[in-house]
Amino acid sequence: MNSKLADQSSAAELAGPVTEPGRIESLDVMRGFAVLGILLMNVWAFALPKEAFEYPVMIESLGAGVMETWAVTVALLAGTQRGLFSLLFGAGAVMILTRLATRFPARDVRKIYYRRIFILIVIGLIDGFIFMWPSDILFVYGLCGLVLFPVHKLRTGFLALLTVIVFAVPIMNRSGDLQELQSTRQAYELVVAKQSSGVVLSEAENQALLAWPGELADARPSLADKRIRQTTEIMSSGSLRDVFILQAKGTIIVQTIVNYHFYFLDALGMMLLGMLLFRAGILAGKVPARTLTLMLIIGFAIGLPVSVWKAGSIIAADFDPIAQAQTWVIYDVGRAGMVAGYLAAVLLFCRAGWGNWLKRPLAAVGRMALTNYLTQSIMGGLIFYSFGLGLYGTLVGYQLYLVVVAIWILQILWSRAWLNYFYYGPFEWVWRSLTYKQMQKMRRAT
Repeated sequence: MNSKLADQSSAAELAGPVTEPGRIESLDVMRGFAVLGILLMNVWAFALPKEAFEYPVMIESLGAGVMETWAVTVALLAGTQRGLFSLLFGAGAVMILTRLATRFPARDVRKIYYRRIFILIVIGLIDGFIFMWPSDILFVYGLCGLVLFPVHKLRTGFLALLTVIVFAVPIMNRSGDLQELQSTRQAYELVVAKQSSGVVLSEAENQALLAWPGELADARPSLADKRIRQTTEIMSSGSLRDVFILQAKGTIIVQTIVNYHFYFLDALGMMLLGMLLFRAGILAGKVPARTLTLMLIIGFAIGLPVSVWKAGSIIAADFDPIAQAQTWVIYDVGRAGMVAGYLAAVLLFCRAGWGNWLKRPLAAVGRMALTNYLTQSIMGGLIFYSFGLGLYGTLVGYQLYLVVVAIWILQILWSRAWLNYFYYGPFEWVWRSLTYKQMQKMRRAT
């Protein structure tokens, strides 16, 4: 009987709020930095058809600074904030499992962990379908989380090898895509030369004659394209039902086809890297400042030139499909370097004796990262979709970042105010309560 009471007491203690001294402030600051930073990319998808980011030339006539903001976004941010978020998720998985293992037997640890992950998958589906955000990342994070449990106890050498493999697979796939595009263009040029000599073309050659122009048309769409025009009309002035159906279709595509081809390994690789960095003591703040400084220098020295080259070469080639495919082959090299640089910069900032006026707000945002990520979906819908202000398709370039700054200010103020009275953000409270099957202590005593 006494043993049972002790187990219940342990469970209650574990399910209770993590005290401020028990938190790692640098991780909270980094989560805040990442969740605010990810909006710099996502705002394009909230405000415009996806083709606008893929080919920003098509929206240059709508406002100033389109190409400039696109180039800066691609060079400095593309994939980096999502990468930081993923990296922290992997480190967080290690922390949670370690904490659980000190309180519960292995069987219960597994149950609690997987319950937490399946709840996250449901939250991701709610974000995609109810909040109408097709580009939600929580669903794929949940899928990756299913993989993290069986690998979290691997020896460091095996875990590092697995991380390298996960990063290598997309590089090989993209190399194959590049070769396929080059073959398509080469076949087209051969058929054009053959046609100019008056030779009757075969059915296969006629198909080759259409394939490359089709690739060019896909890479350089127009606002006048029927599908883009219909999307803009629905999102800016359509009924709630029409917006819901359109976004639900987008969610299904992203959470199946796009996840399979891109986001799953994209997230999983960074999560595994996050586990390794946590084991190495980097994320836990156990390495000297000179190590972080070296990491910052090497990271940006590798990542920045690759990212700038990516943006510049795509623009110079007028978004030619082959030029884009060439940059994608080494995309993860540039992204990993930039993520390492940003990570080191934030960790060094957290160690600095100045900047508390910024650290505290970022830490508050980070402690409510799930809530703030989901409320970005809600606010994005209310600002840009037809059932809100209906600004979809009207703001471009610098205008988009005025919206971003406004949302940042709201989330910083909201996070600081909320945590003065409550231990968790509202969505964190729901997630944790369902995970432990116990209502969490929410309101602070003072």
